[in-house]
Amino acid sequence: MRNAYSFAKAVLRHWGSLLTSGLAVAALEVWEHLAQRPVSARLYGLIAFGGVIVACYKAWLEQTIRAENADKSLSETLSTKPNDTEIAELQRALASVRDDTQHWAKRLGAWGTLPRNATPKLTPDRWQPALQIAAKLGTTLHGDLLQLEGVCRDAEREIADLCALPESYRLARQGQINRTIGILSNASKCASVALDATTKLADQ
Repeated sequence: MRNAYSFAKAVLRHWGSLLTSGLAVAALEVWEHLAQRPVSARLYGLIAFGGVIVACYKAWLEQTIRAENADKSLSETLSTKPNDTEIAELQRALASVRDDTQHWAKRLGAWGTLPRNATPKLTPDRWQPALQIAAKLGTTLHGDLLQLEGVCRDAEREIADLCALPESYRLARQGQINRTIGILSNASKCASVALDATTKLADQ
């Protein structure tokens, strides 16, 4: 659905650009001058229909080139083995996720030390470069890190929701607390597994 919407937007953009271009306006003026009569509604309709066809082609070509460039970029990334510095950066990122998720799991069980209106960030600032490095080690590891990122985002939303509550209301949300601790534990475990996988893949 998102791809269809993106394609439709591109078609409309190209179509509008074609119909309002200086070349199209000049062509119509030349036609009126040579034919010595105004442009008919039928001709306008034919021009609009032709514009749609051309716009569809231009949108298709644009998306095809973009997809080919993305595939080429991914292939180049996957064909380049990460160096020791990159491996160390990926390991630091995964260790950070593991430690932060463990930290917040413990704090959820001790409301007295949980700050009000906290907005935790469980992935490090250089998480995107870490994802690119993981892609060089293999699509499986890269997919695991994307899944880990999603779990961390879920945990961040749950923690922020709980921290927004007055302390007197928090105990009434014990089910949500336990669920969030479970999400954090799962994220910590996934980070540990990915960290081990990174070390093994780097040694190959």
